[in-house]
Amino acid sequence: MGASWQSRASSPPENRGLRRLEYGPIVAQPIMAENGTKLFGTDGIRARYGEEPLTPPILRRIGAAIAAVLDESPKQSRAKAPRRVLIGRDTRPSGPEILDALSAGLAQGGYSVYDLGVVTTPGVAYCVKNLGAASGIVISASHNPSQDNGIKIFGPDGFKLADELEEAIERKLSALSNSNGAGASALRPAHEHVLAYRDHLEACARGVAGTSKPFAGMTLAIDCANGAAHALAPAVFETLGAAVHPVACSGDGKRINEKCGALHPETLIDTVLKTKADAGITFDGDGDRVMLVSPGGAILDGDHMLAALARWLKAENALGAPRIVGTVMANIGLELALVEHGIELVRETVGDRYVVARMLRDGLMLGGEQSGHVIIFQRGSTTGDGMFTALNILSRLRRDGASLDDVAKQVTRYPQILLNIPVKEKRPFDRMPAVVTAHQRVNGELGKRGRVVLRYSGTESLARVMVEGVAQDQIARCAGEIAEAIRREIGRDER
Repeated sequence: MGASWQSRASSPPENRGLRRLEYGPIVAQPIMAENGTKLFGTDGIRARYGEEPLTPPILRRIGAAIAAVLDESPKQSRAKAPRRVLIGRDTRPSGPEILDALSAGLAQGGYSVYDLGVVTTPGVAYCVKNLGAASGIVISASHNPSQDNGIKIFGPDGFKLADELEEAIERKLSALSNSNGAGASALRPAHEHVLAYRDHLEACARGVAGTSKPFAGMTLAIDCANGAAHALAPAVFETLGAAVHPVACSGDGKRINEKCGALHPETLIDTVLKTKADAGITFDGDGDRVMLVSPGGAILDGDHMLAALARWLKAENALGAPRIVGTVMANIGLELALVEHGIELVRETVGDRYVVARMLRDGLMLGGEQSGHVIIFQRGSTTGDGMFTALNILSRLRRDGASLDDVAKQVTRYPQILLNIPVKEKRPFDRMPAVVTAHQRVNGELGKRGRVVLRYSGTESLARVMVEGVAQDQIARCAGEIAEAIRREIGRDER
C-alpha cells in the first residue's frame, strides 16, 4: 500500500474533548484504462453496465488479463485447484452477461470457470479459500443502483487482490487486442460449494451460543436489499431458530438497494416496531456490510458493532493486542468507548481492503468501517461479512441475555454530518484555492472540538465532506460551506 493512501494512526484521547485529526487530503491514484477512465477503484472495477469498461469485448479482455496475471502469481501456483476460478454474483440483471464475457476470457487463458450463482461477496471469498481455487470473482456493484455493476477479485487465500496485482491486470489488459478472449466458455455449476459457506455461518452462531438453536423464540426482521443475501440470510436465521419477517428479499435485481438495505436502515425501523422484533438486520446488495436495528428502533452502525465486539473479544481473551482498526470516518464516540475498556482505535484510510491490510500488518483481530463493513479474523473469515457479523453479535446477546438496545448505549455519538457532492473530476483538494480557504476557515472555527475529513469516493464520482463537532447546527453550516466550495470548482450538474 503506497504512502499516499495511508493515514496517521491516532493515539487514545487523554480527555473527553474532541481533538482535530489531521489526515490531509485523501486523493486516490487510480489505475487508468486505455480510454483514460478509471479502471480499479478502492473496491475493484465499478461502472454502469454497457459503458467502458463494462462492455462484453473489454470484459473478455479483462478475463484474459486476469488469467495471465494468475499464471504469474506465486500464490496461484500453490493453490490446491490452480486452474479453477469461482465466480459469484448478486441479483443485477447484467450479472449473467458479465459472467459469460469474463468466463470466455478466463477460458482462453486455460482456466475452468465454476459458477457459484447468486451469492454474497464474503461467500465467494470463503468458497475460494475452502476449495483452494486460483481465484474468486464477484460480479457486483455492492451498494450502487441496479444499472451499475462491477468486479471484485479474490486470491486463493480469500483476500482481495493487492494493488500491485490489480496494476498487473491493467498492464496485461493494455497489451491485449479486442480479438483476444473471443469465444465461449463452458461454465460449470458449483452451487454446492455455497453449502460449505452456509455451514460455516451456522457453526459460528452455535459455537458462540453453545446450542443448536441459538435464536429459538426470537423474532427478526431481515432486509436483504433485494440482493445477494436474499435467499441465504433468511434461511440461515430460520435454521437457527428465529421467526423471520423478510423485507426486500424478493431477489429482484432491478430494485437492488432501492430505498432498502444497509444504505437505508431507517426503512427497517417500522417493520421492527410493528412486529415487535428482537432485532432488525439489513444488508447491502452484495452482503458484505450490515446495519442493525434495536427493538426500540435505534440504528446501530459499524461503530456500535465494533465497540461491542471489541469488548466481547477482549473479555473472551480472543482479541489479542488491545487494538482494533477503524477509519478516518469513525465517530470519536467509538474511540472514547474503546478507551474506557483499555482498547485503542487505529485509524486507516476509508476502504475495507485498507482496514484488512492494516489488520494483517499489525496482527489484529478486529476492524471495520462505520458503513457496516466489519472484519473479524475468526473461523477463516477474511473480509467484511454482514451475516457473519450479525451472527457473532446476536449469538452473544442471546448468550448474555442482553439486547441491541444495550449495545446502542455503549457508544455516545458526537454530532457528525456527511455530504456527498457529485463531481466531474477528482482534482486534489489542495489544488482548489476556494476549497483550501473554506477548509482552513472551518478548521479555525472548530479548533480542538471538531474535525474535517475530505475525500473522494473510490467507487462513484462523488466528493465526500465529513464534519464532526459538538453542535449539529454548527457542523451542518461548516460542511455546507466546504461542499459549496467544491461544487463551484468541480461540481457536476445532476439535472
